[in-house]
Amino acid sequence: MSAVDLLKRYPGAVLGELVRVLPDGLVFMSALFSVLTLSLPQFVLFISLLESIGVFYLFRNITFLKHLPKFYSDECRSGFQTANFSTLSLFTLDNKSAFPSAPLYMTSVAAAYLFNSVSMQMKELEVLGTEYTLRFFLSVMMMCVVLFFLGSYRMYYDCESVTVVILSILTGLAVGTILIKQNNALFGPDSINLSGIPLLRNKTATGDAMYVCNVVT
Repeated sequence: MSAVDLLKRYPGAVLGELVRVLPDGLVFMSALFSVLTLSLPQFVLFISLLESIGVFYLFRNITFLKHLPKFYSDECRSGFQTANFSTLSLFTLDNKSAFPSAPLYMTSVAAAYLFNSVSMQMKELEVLGTEYTLRFFLSVMMMCVVLFFLGSYRMYYDCESVTVVILSILTGLAVGTILIKQNNALFGPDSINLSGIPLLRNKTATGDAMYVCNVVT
């Protein structure tokens, strides 16, 4: 067995499976974490991902970009591949528009949501120290790497064209940003505080900031 065949059979197969289950996995895992942690931000994230699925099917119904021939191949299908779990997928295959791509769109929505959640806490991160602000920039880099990998994977296997890949990412980023702005306006900053960092408050009398202090024990 050649080195190329070995890479395709083992790490390649695992990565392909991760890409296939990623859209559904993001939704199901956010639901699971919201139940296990009883966390309001996690529950709001889960509801937001459900909203984004509604937007996904809206775009599928109003756009008319054609699928590439390999769109229905095993490498390009979204959802669980086993017969017992294949019906659990929230992203069904159809002959409607190729836009947006489910893995790229949902990952972009989640990435934009997480990015905006953390960016809205930059003041808190600065108070906590440079090691926390560094994590913000590292997380942004990692999200860019993940989106680049997904886009490259989908184009390598001819799942989507370059146009669909770019539009799916941009649309997902826009939807994720709109959703977190919506949640912040409707439910307040505590509802989008996924990291659980104590938020800065303003004193009602003087308007001065109440800072979160590092306590060294």
